Amino acid sequence: MKLVFTRTEKLELDGLLYTNSKSQQFQKLLHTNKKLLIFILTGFAIIFLFFNKQLSLLITIVGAIAVIIFPRFQRWFYLRSFKKLVKADEHKNLFGNQFTVTFEDTYLEIVGSMASSKHNYDNFSYVSETADNIFIKLIVGHYLVFPKDQIKDLPDFLDYIRRFCVSHSLQFIDDTHWKW
Repeated sequence: MKLVFTRTEKLELDGLLYTNSKSQQFQKLLHTNKKLLIFILTGFAIIFLFFNKQLSLLITIVGAIAVIIFPRFQRWFYLRSFKKLVKADEHKNLFGNQFTVTFEDTYLEIVGSMASSKHNYDNFSYVSETADNIFIKLIVGHYLVFPKDQIKDLPDFLDYIRRFCVSHSLQFIDDTHWKW
């Protein structure tokens, strides 16, 4: 099977967001940030408990609200950071470039205007489908991203991918409800 894709800003952003949302290191970072926030707010509440109990209660209430709102703030903050990263010159130069993906007998070949690569099927960890993209996770930790809106015959491709997963003993994950 042969496919042709064009790199876009949305494709790069989706790839970064999905990759980081599934990264254990990134999840640990988010959890550590939340713990640090709780630790700092608890410290302030305890310190003010000795001086002013009303202020300590106010800090505790505001802190509880902040802990509830903090995950949304983090999502917004990292989304904004990834958008800035994608709009940087290193990525901008790649937008509009076409690349061809070919599924061969034992490997996947990607050919672009700047480079080409071959990925042996044994190096695939799993295949994941989201609402907008299909991701192939490599054992080394990287993802290959296939945008659904650029696939001409999507039902046939999805059927091919599912058969491909069965024939190569790969897990197919349905993440169609995934969101950043």
